[in-house]
Amino acid sequence: MNNLLIVGFDDKTDFILSQLDFSQPTLIVDDGPLLDALELPSTRLDFSQSREIVRLDWTRHHLNPLQHIDYLQACDLLAAFQATFPAGQNTLTKEGAWDWLLEAFLGAAKGERLDKLFRAKFDDPGYVSAQRMVRRLMRSPLLKQVLCAPTNFPMDAVVLARISRATLGDFDSFVLGNLLINQFQGQVIVIDGGFYLRDHHIRLIRQGRLFLCVDYLEQLSPSLREAALGIRDKVAFRTSQNDADILKLYFRSVLNPDILAYQTDGAYRVSWGE
Repeated sequence: MNNLLIVGFDDKTDFILSQLDFSQPTLIVDDGPLLDALELPSTRLDFSQSREIVRLDWTRHHLNPLQHIDYLQACDLLAAFQATFPAGQNTLTKEGAWDWLLEAFLGAAKGERLDKLFRAKFDDPGYVSAQRMVRRLMRSPLLKQVLCAPTNFPMDAVVLARISRATLGDFDSFVLGNLLINQFQGQVIVIDGGFYLRDHHIRLIRQGRLFLCVDYLEQLSPSLREAALGIRDKVAFRTSQNDADILKLYFRSVLNPDILAYQTDGAYRVSWGE
């Protein structure tokens, strides 16, 4: 497993396909184009040595985030909630919503489900805020179906997660993507990193298992951008001028940032082996 930062707004599909290693547990979160390319006969992958490949189908696959949850997983789940409900975080923190959520996650019994949490009536403001967040998730028919049944696909396989924001909407897509990323323990490949990734995903970089793709570096928070730029291996497709000015420092043979900003379609530069 390893880290890789890919920046630029050209099609990155062919390059990413050339880097895939399906002999290890791998999660790919994509809106569709990369996963569609995997079906082509010309795909440059040796599937004979691959692990089981699971294409997630949201009509039959389930992901229960409370199943066999431990302390670290509970913290990751809390971070996913904080990223999903960023508005008024300071107020919610003062009200104790995050404490209520973490305690509920840690106290979840075997087989417990999100829709069973916070069923009691209690006037504490933090409890009510936590209850509202869970209820918001459960108002989505898709999220209730996916998250409230035992996980029924292997987490040590190659998991291909097509998450179409055009079909599912931003809210459901963000929740599904974040919970998958947080639960998975192998190589994680996120094609739209600017949409899905937040500061708590910096741990994936520390663990050396994140392929991060962004069109523009400014899509990332300052902390995540700094961590991403610390990744040794970088690939630059056609970038914005601002990104070219930043990335030229990491490409030894690039003296003029315009080389990165005005590359032709399909052209790219790598930061290693120059």
